[in-house]
Amino acid sequence: MIAKTTCSLFVLFAIVAGIGAMAPTAFADHSEVTITAVPGSETFGMCGLDKDGADTETPCYTPKEAIVDVGGKVIMVNTDTNPAGAHTFTSGTGDGLTRSADDKFNSGNIGGISGITSFEWVPDTPGTYPYFCTIHPWMIGTITVQEVGTEEEEHEEAESMENSDESETPDPKDEEMMKEGEMMMDDDKMMMDDDKMMMDDDKMMMDDDKMMKGGELMAEIDVLGGDTAEAGEQIPIDVTVTMMDNAEGKMIHLWYDLVATQSGETILEVKDGHSHDGKIADLKTNPLLAAPSDDAPIMITVTSQGMAPPLSDGSAPPVEERTGSIGTVISEKQIVPEFGSIAMMILAVAVISIVAVTAKSRIVPRI
Repeated sequence: MIAKTTCSLFVLFAIVAGIGAMAPTAFADHSEVTITAVPGSETFGMCGLDKDGADTETPCYTPKEAIVDVGGKVIMVNTDTNPAGAHTFTSGTGDGLTRSADDKFNSGNIGGISGITSFEWVPDTPGTYPYFCTIHPWMIGTITVQEVGTEEEEHEEAESMENSDESETPDPKDEEMMKEGEMMMDDDKMMMDDDKMMMDDDKMMMDDDKMMKGGELMAEIDVLGGDTAEAGEQIPIDVTVTMMDNAEGKMIHLWYDLVATQSGETILEVKDGHSHDGKIADLKTNPLLAAPSDDAPIMITVTSQGMAPPLSDGSAPPVEERTGSIGTVISEKQIVPEFGSIAMMILAVAVISIVAVTAKSRIVPRI
């Protein structure tokens, strides 16, 4: 009796163990995912997109491709306190480094000096949501939102197909032919990859030639409210630099100096700044020494320091590796009130003259 009981227990244990072995493995929990900005991503060339807008496969956000269930929580984190290390998590797409938001979600500035280190988003619609950093547009990532249980269904389908394949006994001749076919395909793929690499190299050389040979540069300086500013105010300065023969809109990778002075004192200076596409924005002067006037005008000068992509660490290339104009002033702008003191003096003289003529006409008797 004892022997039978022991045997029954052993058989029961074996059945339970077998069922456990056949049960599906545990699936990943996608009810919550945390995405972190990689420190140092603010340096162009270290991760994300390269100068041609191609993916370098080095992530600026980790994980670069995140998965979450509908109704799950996406936590976006940036703990970098470096002033230049502030980033955004902004949904949107684009072409190369030119990207635009689509208002699905936007964290605003996180990290740096913002005092904010995280942002949460709860998606309610399945789909693929690409996102990027508005401050550093080469930083990109993707969030895939799936219905709850999607992975389990895919696993069951894959398991069903695997079982059906196992039920068929392969023919040795078929296996040999398949192996030969795979080898031929691998050889063809290697040849295609080699051809593609050669084409990519040729394209890069052509693009570099287009970018480097650029012609005459023109710059438009925009100063919002500069002519009405008061002493102590800071005024914003935006500059747009265009290349005359750059009809295709290739990135010019301009290096520039920008200096703003008032009464001989420097109120803004940028040395060897870099712009991918010629747009220079978000600059502000120091507090003005006085309201702009004929005696205290503001003078802004933009000087070209050549064109070349940044080095791999994001730093400026040597001057000898740059092309185009170096040390050439491409734009100057002087800011004075719309009606300066000279204009007011002319107006005053005109008024006095009119009054004098009127008075004379009344005094001199008519003949």
